[in-house]
Amino acid sequence: VLTPRAMIVICLLSVLTGGIIEIAQEAMHIGRSGDWMDFLADTTGVMVAYFAAPTAIRKVLKVGKGSN
Repeated sequence: VLTPRAMIVICLLSVLTGGIIEIAQEAMHIGRSGDWMDFLADTTGVMVAYFAAPTAIRKVLKVGKGSN
C-alpha cells in the first residue's frame, strides 16, 4: 500500500499534469482553450481521490485495520 509521502507526490504530479494540459490547450490553438475552472476541477478530483483512496485500497485489497 502507498505511503503518505508517495500519495502526496502522486497528487502533486497529478495537479501539475492537469496544469500542463491546460497550458498546452491554450498554447496549441486547436479549438480548445485553457480554463481555470477545468484546472480547479482537476485539482478537486485529486483532493477527493487523496482522501478516498486509502479506504478504497484497504477494502479492495482487504488489508489494514482489523484484517488478519
